[in-house]
Amino acid sequence: MRANGDAALRGFDMPVSDIGAQLHFRLPLLSIGSSPTLYVAGRVDWQADGDLTIVDDPEDLEMATLLTNGMSRYVASGQGVVVAGAEFFHAASRVGDRLNGFSRLSSDCECWIRMATPAEFATLKSELIDESRAVFDQELGKASRQRSPLTERGNAAMLILRRCGPLRREDLAIRQLAAARQNRDFDLYRRLLARFEHELGDSENRLHKQAGRHIELADAPEGVWRWSDIPESKAVLVNEMLAELWLRIIAKEVVEVSIVDDQLLSIWPPAASSGLRDFGKGKPTSGILSTGTKDGWEEMWDQLQSA
Repeated sequence: MRANGDAALRGFDMPVSDIGAQLHFRLPLLSIGSSPTLYVAGRVDWQADGDLTIVDDPEDLEMATLLTNGMSRYVASGQGVVVAGAEFFHAASRVGDRLNGFSRLSSDCECWIRMATPAEFATLKSELIDESRAVFDQELGKASRQRSPLTERGNAAMLILRRCGPLRREDLAIRQLAAARQNRDFDLYRRLLARFEHELGDSENRLHKQAGRHIELADAPEGVWRWSDIPESKAVLVNEMLAELWLRIIAKEVVEVSIVDDQLLSIWPPAASSGLRDFGKGKPTSGILSTGTKDGWEEMWDQLQSA
């Protein structure tokens, strides 16, 4: 221990048995200075003179986890304990390196921890979601081309997406359906269709088509991403005209909107493309393939208005 006033992390307020294949943010158990008294923080931004509760009942410890000897860490007000279960930790390790800096609780305990503020925890989850989403779609495309089930890495990415949130509910549902379909797990696929029909208020037939479409898109050439998969910070419509265009796109049931080499790309079905000319690099499609920068899209909007 350090001098009086410093707090040493001694554990967190959750039993290992409840961690499961999850990622949690927990309040710390700690001691102050050289005192052996064990406290639990009532909130993350605790104060030693008012927000710490003494843990003196053995039954209370049944709802907590203590660090092993030799795993001493110092904790500051505003920090909590990020706890990853074994399945989650191993899945995240397959997807990338976002859980670097975590330490195993003990040699016989399948649990990993690190210190973080709530903001740092939110950033970690967001990065895990973005990375796992990209990895899942990449692995789905490979599996589709090879006509094989998802790799362990692809299934790991799906586990992270299911456990982490907040991916848009519809996006997660379609990816879950795509995963079950690619893995030929048709019993799960049927159960998911019925579940999402109820939860999302969408027909099983439309969900089935969306899942198939997502597999096709994942099999698209490398470097093409769906608009909905672009990080929110980069998916900002540049002005009200493009916002209105986006609504018209939805109303016209555009097949896809993507970004290729920093250019916007859209595929229009025949019914929506009447009066529009093919500008940019075109190729035979069921409608019109158009690419362009912001100025090009404004030109397309002018055409749409007069069509």
